[in-house]
Amino acid sequence: MTVSGEIDMTTWNTQLRGVAPIVTVDRRLSEPLYQQIYDAFRARIVRGDLRGGQLVPSTRELARELGVSRLPVLDAYAQLLAEGYFETRVGAGTFVAASLPGRAEPHAGAPAGERRISALAAALPRYDGP
Repeated sequence: MTVSGEIDMTTWNTQLRGVAPIVTVDRRLSEPLYQQIYDAFRARIVRGDLRGGQLVPSTRELARELGVSRLPVLDAYAQLLAEGYFETRVGAGTFVAASLPGRAEPHAGAPAGERRISALAAALPRYDGP
């Protein structure tokens, strides 16, 4: 760790090794790998196991830990970003969003419980779960 409170990524990566993975996948399931990764992260965030502002592993690190291609991890992260569960900070990494979907204050004129999203996110098909 650095003195100013910033994260030294070389130390962080070393600390991740040997730690139980945040998510797991099962290749025997018919569910695609990206969906398993997405579901696992979303469930842990909703349960409160992962808190707002918490750093999540890089896509490369998670793919290596899971023994999968980076593509399913990228797809899962993209969906989590689009839905507001993750946020990125250039040069710092990917984090659990500080303001999670369904917990944000409604904007003026919006019915209670509705969350304002970008046009790109609105164009995505709705995920209804398994």
